[in-house]
Amino acid sequence: MTQGSIDVVLLDLDGVVRLFDLEQTTAVETRHGLTPMTLIAAAFDEEALHALVRGRTTKRAWLDGIAARTGAPAAVEEWAAQPVTVDADVVALAQEVRATGRRVVLLTNGTDESRAEVGALGLLDSVDGLLVSAEIGEAKPDRALFDHVAAALGADHAAMLLVDDSRANVEGAVAAGLHGHLHTDAAALRAELERRGAIG
Repeated sequence: MTQGSIDVVLLDLDGVVRLFDLEQTTAVETRHGLTPMTLIAAAFDEEALHALVRGRTTKRAWLDGIAARTGAPAAVEEWAAQPVTVDADVVALAQEVRATGRRVVLLTNGTDESRAEVGALGLLDSVDGLLVSAEIGEAKPDRALFDHVAAALGADHAAMLLVDDSRANVEGAVAAGLHGHLHTDAAALRAELERRGAIG
């Protein structure tokens, strides 16, 4: 690659490649007599989520904690089992990037179950690697995570682009010396990749 170019595109998993339907969550809550956003609020408890994505607790223990906080274990199990979709347009863009000789790596603030989940979705053949925060012990947006990624991939910080739907994660990447793109949809991502010369 030419000097200053993007050599590695880091794709976030949830909200970029793997999509959840908030309406399904609301439907689960309604069926179990919970007010809207009860499950989401409990799931994103800062302390619990911090431990989860850094590998200090398991997804099972995290779900049990949500059940305890909401008093609705059946709702939590149904919510956890809800179907997900894969954004085929983003996956197709990943293939275009790879066709240029660049690498595409999934970088997720994930759990001890993320690798199996990605495999079950058939995504491992569509990327050049999967890096899971819970396996690393560091998470976005912390610089330590991005330093680990650079070392693991043998890539310069400035040669990597993080695509993430979290503004905090994008800002953390940029602060660490990476490039960042706040993801909204595949069309905007295509424009960004074209602008940076990562696809033809």
